[in-house]
Amino acid sequence: MKKKNAFKDFYPNIKILFILLIFLLSFPLLAKTVLDSLFNELHTSEKKSKTLLNISYHYYNQGKKDKFLEYLKKTKKTALKEKNYAIYMAAENTIILESLNENNLESQILKFKQIYKKIPNDSLNTAIFNYYLGKMYFYGNNFKKALTLFLSTKNYLERKKNYSQYYYESVLFITDIYIQMDKFKEAITLYKTNIDLAKSQKNQNAYFELNFRLAIQYMAKEIYDKALNIFYDILTYKPYKPTILELANIYQYIGMILEKDNPSLAENYYKKALAIYQKNNAIYSILNSYNNLALIYSDKKEYDKSMEYYEKALTIAKQVNDYYSQSVAFNNIGEIYRENKNFDKSMEYYKKALSLYRKDFFDDDLPAVLHLNIAIIYFEKGSYYKAIKELAKINNLRQNQISNFTWQSTYELYSKIYEKLHQYRKSLEYLHKYLKLEQQLNSQQQKTNINKLQLKLETMHIDEQLKLLKKDKKIKELEIQKEKYQNKYFRIIGIFLLLGILVLGYAYYITKKSQKQTKILNEKLDALSRKDPLTKLSNRRDIIEKIEYEIKRTKRNNQPLTFILGDIDYFKHINDTYGHDCGDFVLKEIAKIFKKFLREQDFVARWGGEEFLIVLPETDISNAFIVAEKLRKKIEEAPFEYNGQTIKVTITFGLSQYETHLTIDQIVQRTDVALYMGKKRGRNCSVKLEEIKNTI
Repeated sequence: MKKKNAFKDFYPNIKILFILLIFLLSFPLLAKTVLDSLFNELHTSEKKSKTLLNISYHYYNQGKKDKFLEYLKKTKKTALKEKNYAIYMAAENTIILESLNENNLESQILKFKQIYKKIPNDSLNTAIFNYYLGKMYFYGNNFKKALTLFLSTKNYLERKKNYSQYYYESVLFITDIYIQMDKFKEAITLYKTNIDLAKSQKNQNAYFELNFRLAIQYMAKEIYDKALNIFYDILTYKPYKPTILELANIYQYIGMILEKDNPSLAENYYKKALAIYQKNNAIYSILNSYNNLALIYSDKKEYDKSMEYYEKALTIAKQVNDYYSQSVAFNNIGEIYRENKNFDKSMEYYKKALSLYRKDFFDDDLPAVLHLNIAIIYFEKGSYYKAIKELAKINNLRQNQISNFTWQSTYELYSKIYEKLHQYRKSLEYLHKYLKLEQQLNSQQQKTNINKLQLKLETMHIDEQLKLLKKDKKIKELEIQKEKYQNKYFRIIGIFLLLGILVLGYAYYITKKSQKQTKILNEKLDALSRKDPLTKLSNRRDIIEKIEYEIKRTKRNNQPLTFILGDIDYFKHINDTYGHDCGDFVLKEIAKIFKKFLREQDFVARWGGEEFLIVLPETDISNAFIVAEKLRKKIEEAPFEYNGQTIKVTITFGLSQYETHLTIDQIVQRTDVALYMGKKRGRNCSVKLEEIKNTI
């Protein structure tokens, strides 16, 4: 397994912090409507309360809170006159939510219940009232009561086949609560059921909102390929055309998904979204676009540009009292200072960010990241116990709202700290936790799917652009030849039966020849199935069979057996810089070095990617270390010439000697741990597992 040197860049993938944030800030955006048209509608519409409500939301989107509240009050008054009780409840509920927090939840709910006396007591009004009451419990973090109320509204409207906005919005809140309760599968099922319902009813707004929120949930779980699929479906679903602001929101999220693997394309999507937001004066979304662009430039090490966009974001966030966005910006500015080794300034900004933390933040991943970053500063300064104390504060946060990326970096820092304190058992314990998460986060299949979908988004072709990889051509040709000879064999038998004894000698000769050719082809097929097609070394299947034999021989003869696992250093950089053809060239050249300098009785295989497994029979770990160092130096000194360029290539080896109670998986895992320790020590070295005291 390839190791990611996450400790070198401890900064967790901050994309996850923005996912729910952008959704929350984008939610109030109205579609394409501009303020002038709303005022025109106000003078022509018979029912003015709905238009007044839309005007209030438009002012909210512009960050004009006073105007927002002013028009909400006008909406309430007008809605009562018009007996439009749904709009009346919406306005009253929105006013209360503006000042709602966990401390005043019960008093605000009592206040909202008072308005129920002004509303005719019928089942529909009760269902709508329960919906708005559910919102208050939801934003007050009382998810159990909120779920009961939303289910009540949904079930009533479902029985009446009244699939209005209240039905679909209740569904959205129910799915959000399921996510909070770790019922991800139930949430996904509910989304998909209602997406099909909205599609069958041709309810385009519900279809968009359900798909959009489902994509966000997939992003929060880091299932980016499915999220991209949904955005692509929205963009290409012919009966539905997104509004200009909905399109901008999709651009924003696509940018977040592509940010890691294709930052240039992500930057283009962010700028497309920003242009639309600026044209429509969507102040909160402009704020998030600034943050996202700042991150892109920070990753590119264009720190001046990055700081410029963070300052723009902070100006807006302070203007609208958005503490969460201020906290995010302060954290990221701290990252820039840390990258430039200005630890005091970095610590100052991390603590500024933490000082703004409030319990009504939608998630606790941001404060977890801040505690982690402060702990990293303590570690860099050699204050290991202070770092441990800071990391312990993460345990006081809501655990289910902390992303896997944050936990991964936390475990790696713990491992590094305990290694420095010579507490190797604890160090290894956290290292195993880190590696387990690493395996979950680095799904090669998901990366392949993202690359396919990325190509779709760039070209906007509706048809599939990529096909499944074809089977190995040479093996396929040999199988055809094998079938041909087998058919020939049966034809000869037929001739033998027809011609009888006169052609027996000839038939016998041809039969033998065909059988011999079939045997040769079978042997070729078997050999090909055991070889890595690129390096011509053994593949995983072949070397495992050889290891099984050697283990039996080792137990019988009581001879040592040592394993060496090698991983090419910075191989991804070679691929990214010189191209994958160059990467293949390096793999083949290293394979040649192994073949040249290993003994005939030694085994070497391409274990996967840029990893090689070497098995040395009748060799103890001390002598195996000499072999590993010899190979390492040969690779370091070898002139890798590709297209007129000399490429510097090094490799790191981990070594472990077989013990009779171990399985193959266990000995390879131990060797893998030694390799990983070699990577952490700076690469281009050989490390024996026995050097790591008290780890096993």
